Amino acid sequence: MPGTATRTVAAFDLDGTLTRRDTLLPFLLATAGPLAVTKGLVAVGLPLTQAVLVDSNSRRGDMKSELLRRVLGGRDLEELRVAGQRYAHKLLATGLRETTLEQWRAHAAEGHDLVIVSASPELYVHPLAVLLGGIGLGTRLQVRPDEKVSGEIEGLNCRGPEKVRRLDEWLRESGSADPSTVEVYAYGDSSGDDDLLARATWSTRMGRR
Repeated sequence: MPGTATRTVAAFDLDGTLTRRDTLLPFLLATAGPLAVTKGLVAVGLPLTQAVLVDSNSRRGDMKSELLRRVLGGRDLEELRVAGQRYAHKLLATGLRETTLEQWRAHAAEGHDLVIVSASPELYVHPLAVLLGGIGLGTRLQVRPDEKVSGEIEGLNCRGPEKVRRLDEWLRESGSADPSTVEVYAYGDSSGDDDLLARATWSTRMGRR
């Protein structure tokens, strides 16, 4: 309940909330190149003009997993980490929504813990959050024993109920034995954020541009 919490957290969705547009396709293009991405999209059955729907289509989980497997499968983990860092810096420089960034900064000024909870790959979600002074929870990719990614999603796509599970898991790991006692501000813009917004003490639905 408001007023009883001893810890306050501000949780932000990434795509369309903290950023001005979806981030997955540009990351894949920058990392793997247009040819590999186009081939992956053709295999998934989604035209390039609709690729941003890969995480909002009714087949979102299967489509996203298949696209990631085809485009990133077999790539060296360290290579992808470097690509994620590079992409995070690019988003910080040109990709963020100033109005949402102001909310982020306001929470930072209040001393609140800051976290991005996103269906986008944690490869760049976490580096971006760190650059902003927080931590990032995103969709994770399986890593093979040879330190190459399989392209398969590890666990679940960080969307819907999984956002709440991941947030509460992080709250426990970072010192809150009972996450329900934490005051949570949440910001999101799509149906994939509904569970996170419902779980929050205070919620704000952002409008997409």
